[in-house]
Amino acid sequence: MNERPTAAPARPANLLHAIGAAAVAALALVVADLFVRVVPFRLIARRIEGPLRRQRSDVNAVRRVKWAIDAAHRRLPWNVPCLATAIAANRLLARRDIPSELWLGVKTSEASPIDAHAWLVADGCVVTGGAGRDAFRPLHAIVTAAPAR
Repeated sequence: MNERPTAAPARPANLLHAIGAAAVAALALVVADLFVRVVPFRLIARRIEGPLRRQRSDVNAVRRVKWAIDAAHRRLPWNVPCLATAIAANRLLARRDIPSELWLGVKTSEASPIDAHAWLVADGCVVTGGAGRDAFRPLHAIVTAAPAR
């Protein structure tokens, strides 16, 4: 998994656009958090693996989604788990026809028998879950890809 270093998030220049992007991201985080708690993961994974209508590559859009997710995550009054955060970012990118990979990883330690983490990579940029992900061994990627030609 070779990816470019994470670039600085792209906050929208217009304050109204920034507020709107953070609000949409907050809604996506809340819905993803609820889905992770209620819906069986196989159904969520099936939705993530669905092909896009077309494929776009837009580093600026990826950076804007990263900024919006981070901004919304900081302002929510509870801690949204890494899996829900990655799912929310995946869905925001899928709406923009940008493919991504949702990675699931694990690590073991003396303190806990197993610890899991999820992160999202799109267009070579780590969108969510970048902090500490190097400590986790990647097990599986759920890919939202371009449609088959």
